[in-house]
Amino acid sequence: MVDDLSDMYRLVVSSCFLNTRTPYYQDPDPFLKSLMKMADCEFRQMTRTSRDVVLARIRGLPVFRNNS
Repeated sequence: MVDDLSDMYRLVVSSCFLNTRTPYYQDPDPFLKSLMKMADCEFRQMTRTSRDVVLARIRGLPVFRNNS
């Protein structure tokens, strides 16, 4: 029993996490990320439209539906 406890202790101490962690998703397009962080006036000047127009056009796309 002591061996089992020491084995478990070594397992816990040897790793920060007991389960493997999956890396979080990173956006492959940093331009899109910076575009979404812009102030409304900068966004309108760069895209020549408002965020409301963009959201209205993409709102119905199937990629934004949760079918779970």
